[in-house]
Amino acid sequence: MAVMTTIVALALAVLLARPAAAVADCAWVLWNETPPGSGRFALADTMQVAFDTRAACERAARALDDARAMSADEASTRGERVPPMFLLCLPDTVDPRAPKTK
Repeated sequence: MAVMTTIVALALAVLLARPAAAVADCAWVLWNETPPGSGRFALADTMQVAFDTRAACERAARALDDARAMSADEASTRGERVPPMFLLCLPDTVDPRAPKTK
């Protein structure tokens, strides 16, 4: 009985690990939601929006966020308003603009 439980547990672990590996092998896309919480997503306004790894995508998001913060500081000194933005890295198989189905 214990051997059968171990075999089932190992098989389940292998099955659960496979989708995670598939997601890791895909490209990652940088999305922008403006204003945050609106559900209105668009590809980020950058030279590159697709990346080989999630880490590369997140580095680009941080760099864009840092550059935007500097622009917001400049705009505030001129009395201009910069709308808030939310950056998100998702696998290329996920489109946040797609309608949600039940």
